[in-house]
Amino acid sequence: MLLLGACAPFAADAPPVTAQRPLLSSDTATVPLGQAEAEVGVRYDHDDDVDVPSALKLGVGDCTELFFEWSPWVHLQQVPDGHSDLLLGGRHRLRESDDGSPALAVQVAGDAPVGDEVAGGDHADLFAAAIATQRWSCTALTAYYQIGALGIGEATAEFEHVLALAAAHSLDQHWGLFAELAGVVRPESDSEASVWTAGFTFATAPYCVFDVALANGSGDAAIDLQVTVGMTINLGSWR
Repeated sequence: MLLLGACAPFAADAPPVTAQRPLLSSDTATVPLGQAEAEVGVRYDHDDDVDVPSALKLGVGDCTELFFEWSPWVHLQQVPDGHSDLLLGGRHRLRESDDGSPALAVQVAGDAPVGDEVAGGDHADLFAAAIATQRWSCTALTAYYQIGALGIGEATAEFEHVLALAAAHSLDQHWGLFAELAGVVRPESDSEASVWTAGFTFATAPYCVFDVALANGSGDAAIDLQVTVGMTINLGSWR
C-alpha cells in the first residue's frame, strides 16, 4: 500500500518512465517531449557511508532530454555531512532500434563544483558518451562508452574511460531484472577498477518504478559492497 500511495498523486495517463537508475551507464531512452521525471534513492555501504542520489530529467525534444543530478545529503565517516556537486547534461537519440540494428545516442555532461569540500569537489569535470541499445520484446542490451576530463585546469587533471555492458529484462508488467558490468580506467594515475551491479524493479504503474540493487567493485579505489533503493516517477508536463 505504501508503494501504491507514493505514486497516487500523479496522473494515471502519464507516459511510462525511462528508468535509468541505479546503473553507471544510461541507455538510449529519453523522456518524452514536454514531460518531467524525477529519480530519488538511497545508497548505503558496509562502512555506513550514505548518500541520496537524485535527478530531474526533462524531455525537450522528441529524442532529446536534459538532466540534472545531485545528492543533497552525503554522509561519510569521520567528516562532516555535506552535499555533492551538480551534474548537468543532455542525451540525444540519433536513431531508433529495430530488429536488425540498435538504437544509438550521444550524451554530454558537466560537473559543476558546488559540493562541499569532501562530499563534492573543487574542480570541474566534463564527460561525453556514446550509447547503443538493442531492444527485443522483453529484453534490452546496452553498450556504453564514456570519456571524461577530470580536474579541468588542475595540475592533477586526467582522463577517465568507462566501458559498460548492461542488460534489462521484463518478467511481466510489474517485475523486471537488470545487471551491469563496468570498467573504469584512468591512465594518467595508472588506476583500473571494475564494478558490477544487479537488481530488480517493481512498477506500481508504468509511470512509477521502484528499484533495489547490489553493487560491488574491485581494483584501485573501487567501491565496496553497496545497497541501493530508489524510484523513478513521471511528474507530468513541465511546460
